[in-house]
Amino acid sequence: MTTLIVQTASQPSWQPTVGRWRLRPGVVLSGAVIAFLVVAAIDPGLLTSQSPYAVNLAESLKAPTLSHIFGTDQSGRDIYTRIVYGTRQSLLIGVGATAVAMGLAVVLGLLSGLSGRLVDGLVNRFLEVLFAFPGLLLALLFVAAFGQGVSTEIIAVGIGSAPGYARMIRGQILAVKGSPYVEAARALGHRPRRIVVM
Repeated sequence: MTTLIVQTASQPSWQPTVGRWRLRPGVVLSGAVIAFLVVAAIDPGLLTSQSPYAVNLAESLKAPTLSHIFGTDQSGRDIYTRIVYGTRQSLLIGVGATAVAMGLAVVLGLLSGLSGRLVDGLVNRFLEVLFAFPGLLLALLFVAAFGQGVSTEIIAVGIGSAPGYARMIRGQILAVKGSPYVEAARALGHRPRRIVVM
């Protein structure tokens, strides 16, 4: 008669703990990256003492060293410093463009999913026109038409990203629209506006 011995995988002893929870290395690393981004966006001067605009042609295209951990660009500017100082604008554009895209997508998705066939067809044709242009090309055309600037870039990237979100929202609305509880609400005589709010 053989005896089966099952060994349970023990947690590594080097993992830090917070209360009863063991912190995994991935969680710690993710938290450190998020903390770095937050500090860089709020006060980049805490993470670097150099200026992102300081030009030093004698130091151009240097390899990473202790004084320039990411090296320097063709003008001798510290790449790490420029990344830290660019974090705020990058996050602003990313979050702003996502907000614009989601706002436009919610309007188009609700309009398409909750309206009749005529409006749904018109919205879908409009989305197909937007899909015909690559998002980057659409953003470049928008910037070329309305000029450069952070707000223009946010709107341009948001418009380029909106069609995909709108299609997903429309699909979810159509799926919910055919659900049994929606059919039951209609059978009870609730108006469409009341059903949407419910």
